[in-house]
Amino acid sequence: DMKFDYPGLKRKNIILSKINKAKKIIISSHISSDDDSVSSMLSTYYFITKYLGKKDSDVKIINTGRKLERWKNIPLFNKINYVEDIFPEVKKSDLIIFLDGNSWSRFSKIEDSNSKIGDVMSKEIANCDSKVICIDHHPIMKNNFGIYLVPKNATSTAEIIYDLFYDDKKIDEISAKLLLLGIIGDTGSFTYIDEE
Repeated sequence: DMKFDYPGLKRKNIILSKINKAKKIIISSHISSDDDSVSSMLSTYYFITKYLGKKDSDVKIINTGRKLERWKNIPLFNKINYVEDIFPEVKKSDLIIFLDGNSWSRFSKIEDSNSKIGDVMSKEIANCDSKVICIDHHPIMKNNFGIYLVPKNATSTAEIIYDLFYDDKKIDEISAKLLLLGIIGDTGSFTYIDEE
């Protein structure tokens, strides 16, 4: 269990190592997508497939909820698979990257549908925790995920994704559009920025 407050080089290398070793990766974000969650999922997917060379078939974006057409013109939006619930899918992967949320209840309806989760389901959830990298800008951590990356003063998860994956890369048009969607969306066009 590793908790990081900012993506320094050592932390970045640990996360990149886990991604590089993984054979089947799922990227997801919270139920009821918003600009930051869509941005973070797509920019993470783009980095992993373009810069790390992972095959499209080995990296899936799966999100609990319904598809909203408001993002249909965003690059790669068609890569997001919306499902009834992500939990059955996570068992098929060896790495899960949760973005813009910090507990299972933000990604899966499994806890909502079972006010008291049975022992079997609790064990299944606990078995998946170690293979989760959670990247978020909300400071409360509820589950015991394998890696947390939760910077204290990040404006959005998209900002963290930039710092983690893109700070040493030449930003192309696709990554610029994807990252700006999240940063502008979560800051209200830079009006919700903390003075610190």
